[in-house]
Amino acid sequence: MTILEYREKTPEEKKKYTLIHTGYTQMWFRAILMIVGLGCILTNLLAAHTAIIKPYSWTMNQNLLYFGLQRNTYCIGIFCIFFFFILGGLPIGKALLCRPLFLVSGKVTFEACLVGPFVI
Repeated sequence: MTILEYREKTPEEKKKYTLIHTGYTQMWFRAILMIVGLGCILTNLLAAHTAIIKPYSWTMNQNLLYFGLQRNTYCIGIFCIFFFFILGGLPIGKALLCRPLFLVSGKVTFEACLVGPFVI
């Protein structure tokens, strides 16, 4: 079931799909998504602070954990914030994302992600 199919259902049919229905109707669910997403992103941004101040101060295990989990948790954080906005989010967020600047930057980012692997 996609989100578009969910939107076309009657209210009684919507209750059969518990996770999507909870995401659309309950603000606490969206708030948890946003908090988890921001927490993952901020943790990734600030976790390497000690290694930046004193290079080579981390042990091999700390380096393995950081490089093994950093990309995964960053992607989880981005997807949590993305789903927050898809499930209703905040009206100001939807208004900002519909601006021409964000639409153009989204297209440029998409093309840069397609070309990036060839450049590397």
